[in-house]
Amino acid sequence: TKESDFENIRETYVVLKTKHTKCIVCNVGDLIEQTTEKEKMVVYSRTGTYYANHIPSRCNNRNSFNPCRTPFYHNYYKKEGKQIYDHEALKDEILVTSDQTAFTIDYLVEIVLDVTICNGNFESLSKKYSLLQNRRLPTDVVERRIEANRKRIAEAFFLFTYLELGQRYGIPNYQVLDSDVDTAILKHKPAFQSSFREL
Repeated sequence: TKESDFENIRETYVVLKTKHTKCIVCNVGDLIEQTTEKEKMVVYSRTGTYYANHIPSRCNNRNSFNPCRTPFYHNYYKKEGKQIYDHEALKDEILVTSDQTAFTIDYLVEIVLDVTICNGNFESLSKKYSLLQNRRLPTDVVERRIEANRKRIAEAFFLFTYLELGQRYGIPNYQVLDSDVDTAILKHKPAFQSSFREL
């Protein structure tokens, strides 16, 4: 995210962190907040863009034979290079879509409806968002924001729809992302096709 993307964004007291208090990987350690590692995150919502603080937690299991130390974040945790989303991620108010970006679920639902019903494309959705929410920004800053916003909206759209469809059709291990959403979609393509045929 460019520094210009942070201009004129309102500050909030929203804190994003995992809901877990006990490690669900080793089932032994407690999760300890890493407040010194908190990141400022941009949240896109139906009422505008705002900042939130994203505070990671880490399992405190330091067992010398089988240590865990798994890091947990809002909606997901990381294990062996994989990003694993919570089964309840879409029930939260906010979905984290990248290290510095999050979207509110109601805005993601609006994006999906704009794309599927109104045939909207990501560039037009980003322009709409910028014109509605950031009218006070200078024109040159708005143009830079539109290009970056288009990519973030596309990434958020595909992550949200992938998680929603994976959950709806009961795709095994859908919530485990080995690298990115595109790879996960290809990996689970046969299971999706089989589920669609059964409808």
